[in-house]
Amino acid sequence: MTPLQNFTEALHLVMGLLAVWVLVFKLCRDYRIDALRDRLFALRDNLFDYAAEGEVQFDDPAYFKLRGLINSLIRFAHRLTFTRFLMGFLFTAWKGSEAYGNVLQEWQTAVEALPAEKQKKLNEIHSAALVMVVRHLVTGSPIMVFCLVIFAISAALNGLTKKLLQSFTERLIPQLNALQIQAIVADAADRQTSRAEPVLVH
Repeated sequence: MTPLQNFTEALHLVMGLLAVWVLVFKLCRDYRIDALRDRLFALRDNLFDYAAEGEVQFDDPAYFKLRGLINSLIRFAHRLTFTRFLMGFLFTAWKGSEAYGNVLQEWQTAVEALPAEKQKKLNEIHSAALVMVVRHLVTGSPIMVFCLVIFAISAALNGLTKKLLQSFTERLIPQLNALQIQAIVADAADRQTSRAEPVLVH
């Protein structure tokens, strides 16, 4: 095979990989956002059903703060990107994970005031939301796919028995806290701006 043929085949391979990347990570973006929102809506419904069954009060801070967090993730799903995740990672490395503790700590304190069984249920719902966010990040970034593959190899070598995506999510908690707080703050600011806008009467 001549050098020109080698170059042509390599060029075709690169163009093919580029086309796949555009299809998967660009053209499917809207679908991925809608899919994330649908999953979060279903999770929020599960939380509502849990409260409707009387397991936790609707006015309990642990309930409405978690519901508010899920609402923020739904509303700003389009902002849950690898770039924001990376910025959270860098900021956490610079300032430490305690930099994001204030808002989420209020929810965690409210949860800890509940009986152990209810704590477990609400923490499971919160963890499920984070797993959904990580799945969304992985399907939208080749770098996150690579990180997941490396983590999977490491997990297999260390005999990790938990679900892969759940374990991967737990390793990313400080950075995911950054994304959660960004969504909460943006949601609060957007709602405040909406209330401040004058209502036009026709």
